[in-house]
Amino acid sequence: MQFSVLENGKQVNNKFTVKTTGVHFIENISCAILISRILGLSWVEIEKAMSSLITPEGTMSLIKTVTGAIIINDSYNSSQKSFTAALDYLSFFKNKKKVVISSGIIELGEFSQKIHEDLGVKMSELIDKVIVTNKDNALYILNGMADKSKIKYEANLQILKKMFLKSIDDSDVILLEGRQPSAIMDVVKSL
Repeated sequence: MQFSVLENGKQVNNKFTVKTTGVHFIENISCAILISRILGLSWVEIEKAMSSLITPEGTMSLIKTVTGAIIINDSYNSSQKSFTAALDYLSFFKNKKKVVISSGIIELGEFSQKIHEDLGVKMSELIDKVIVTNKDNALYILNGMADKSKIKYEANLQILKKMFLKSIDDSDVILLEGRQPSAIMDVVKSL
């Protein structure tokens, strides 16, 4: 991803390139640039550091398959903000069917229903197919979705793996959001 920076209202000549996906990372990177400038680092030093920046595996990692499918592995963890940002990122992929496989967000307590319903509303607008592996979260997401035919709850690992492989064969864009079953991650590791 490439982006430019303003300093004192003027665009800096440097274009920064970072090896990450998702516009939401720019917020954190911008803070790091600001602190770097306050500490006296030059633009050249900052640009060099930005070019070596990498995100942890499973944090919006992009995998392109031989079939033309694109897998966005965001399985490291999940929050409402990161889930929403990952969904927004899917809008950059035109003319591809968009599939989300997720258990939902864990450890939300009393906020779980509302947050998952809100995610369901957003997915209803952007996503062609949603596969949820957690029954409670699937029900909450279903409540938020206008088109209920887009969502499927699936806990059977063999069926889930077959659905995932079919999406790869069909050249879809597949978002793996939040913790994933080993059957899915084994396929990802083999690609």
